Amino acid sequence: MIDPQSEPLFSQKYKLQYSIKQKDYSRALAINKANSMLIVGQENKIAIYQFKQGEIKEIGKVRKHLNSINTLIFINQQNKFISGCCNSKIYLWSNFQCSQQKFIQELKGHFECINCLILNEPFDDLIISGSDDQTIKFWQQSQMNSWVCIQTIKEHFTSVNTLAINPERNLIISCGEDFQILVIEYLNLQNTWYVKQKIHVDQESYRINFINNNLFVFQPKCGPTLYVYENINNGLISEFIKTKEISVHGEYQICRPFFPSIVNRKKNVFINKNGYCLNIISLSQDKQETEEFRLKQVIHFGNQTYGRIFGTLSDDGEYLLIWDYQSKEIQVWIYNQTENEQE
Repeated sequence: MIDPQSEPLFSQKYKLQYSIKQKDYSRALAINKANSMLIVGQENKIAIYQFKQGEIKEIGKVRKHLNSINTLIFINQQNKFISGCCNSKIYLWSNFQCSQQKFIQELKGHFECINCLILNEPFDDLIISGSDDQTIKFWQQSQMNSWVCIQTIKEHFTSVNTLAINPERNLIISCGEDFQILVIEYLNLQNTWYVKQKIHVDQESYRINFINNNLFVFQPKCGPTLYVYENINNGLISEFIKTKEISVHGEYQICRPFFPSIVNRKKNVFINKNGYCLNIISLSQDKQETEEFRLKQVIHFGNQTYGRIFGTLSDDGEYLLIWDYQSKEIQVWIYNQTENEQE
């Protein structure tokens, strides 16, 4: 086992607990809410693992996609999951029937690589997808229980790299290779989404996420800092404006897509990949309810990864699951509760 170098700055948030060799290129990982099932996109296959107290055991493989799988998400309330790959295919699977190599539905509409999928949890009634075909599509479940595309946004000029939805589920942000961030708002009366704001940036990005309803963070590709954008109301309109920058590790290193940044309020952590590094940042609010960011731990995976580090975090924040190109292992990192947190 190649042990990545973990650099604790104040306290080590996550410790490596377990690993298993996995030679196949694995750029998508997802774990269900019950922490009982892990799925991993291994090139064009989906490996299914039993997950139990931080250890994993392979119980099957699904072979349907013809190209590399880029993204996987669970629909926890329905015991289903979704996969998206490089040839525009999106498949819906049952947790219980996937071993039979049968998918429930193909979501048809994109015609190029699927880069990202998000879900409006906990309601699980809307899927949003982003693609190299420059579009963002919204999928809703019909009365026949099939998923249909209800809206398409075509405001990006190049590939859509990543998407995020705010806790209130009425704002979506997207970014890609066209040096802009789209802020997309839901209009309840019209039952539609529209582009409320376009933010021009000086670099493309693979990672963007909401910290709360009024604040999001943007990681410029290979940049030394995170940009923090806050929703400012000037009396006439409200718009997101960059208000601060946060130093992170991984600057000027090769970086790759398909490991979205993660915000987990149960553990108050923000996990952000940049270059060869995983930055683990604690979140807190001061007396004025201003969000504070503190870099707590940096996990260095080495330059032989070439930025090929992919992973996910369990819903309860207990388990950080990683695959990287250098070790060619699936690693399970467990949350390390500090004495201050126990108090």
